[in-house]
Amino acid sequence: MRTSGWRTRPTVAVLAVAALVVSVGVIADPAAADPRPTAPVGQPAKDLSDGHAARDKDNRLGSAAPTARQRSVASAQGAVRWNKLGTPESLSPAVKSKSVAGGLAADPETAARQYIAQNTDLFGLDEKSVSTMDTLLVRRVGAGTVVLLRQRYGDLAAGYDGLVSVLVAGGSVVRVTSSLARDTRAPQPPTLDAPQAVSAALADAGLGTFQVDTADVRLVAVPTPLEGPRAAYAVSFASTDQADPAAYTTYVDARTGGVLVREDNVDFDSDNPQWAVFPATPTASGADTRVRWCLNPNEDLSPGQMEEIDRVCAAYPFLADDEFVRENLDRWLQ
Repeated sequence: MRTSGWRTRPTVAVLAVAALVVSVGVIADPAAADPRPTAPVGQPAKDLSDGHAARDKDNRLGSAAPTARQRSVASAQGAVRWNKLGTPESLSPAVKSKSVAGGLAADPETAARQYIAQNTDLFGLDEKSVSTMDTLLVRRVGAGTVVLLRQRYGDLAAGYDGLVSVLVAGGSVVRVTSSLARDTRAPQPPTLDAPQAVSAALADAGLGTFQVDTADVRLVAVPTPLEGPRAAYAVSFASTDQADPAAYTTYVDARTGGVLVREDNVDFDSDNPQWAVFPATPTASGADTRVRWCLNPNEDLSPGQMEEIDRVCAAYPFLADDEFVRENLDRWLQ
């Protein structure tokens, strides 16, 4: 009998946030009034494998456009894309430049915070909101270091979005990606309790309490483009059905009971996996011996993908770990 494998996705929110098409203006004091519960329409499903589609949804409406000042500062630093919360989704060095900014502290976390604090006009933040960010990760990548910070809104940490990742090397910022929000005010306090949030999350998933294991519930904040930060319950649960599993982290508005965001935590494995592989260590001659290894012989790289890989490797050679691999490969294979 043909079966499909599955695994649970990581629950860390993805930093790259898709921008919405809708453009909006500024509304007065958006955090002062409660929005109507949103309809569970979600984003278009993305087909994965074995006929299963992603069941994520994002019911937050609208998009906050960057200000003229933000655009001006960004254009002087490099190439920028904006997220729907009105801050840079990604910021890369300008053509012929190796970094976004330099002259920062040698310590990576200090340098990352220093860069954001020096560019409050770019991110639309103030120094206080930068100083209260939580440090989630400081990890070396080749000769650089990735620093991941999380926003706080009053006493509540961001549960979804509200993240910034800064790649630092030698006192310079090489790249920035973020889902930060400009509006960092404390959200209105909850009027619903955790059991009510669990009921709303299960109803949204079409499941009953008898169909799931015990749910994990945390009170967090979720930034929105139009309504400011919202107090929300992050409800994580998994069904007991092994044939067609369901597992979600659902962010339920703690005042309206509406579902703000739902993350599908299940990835379905393909019955016919396909991948492209390149040797990690080049030959001593320097010849390009890269090959494509695929279970499916018809699988190939997308047009231009090889060229893009070459461009990135040439632009950021200090992030390569070829020497590290050469030094440790024999030991790893023992």
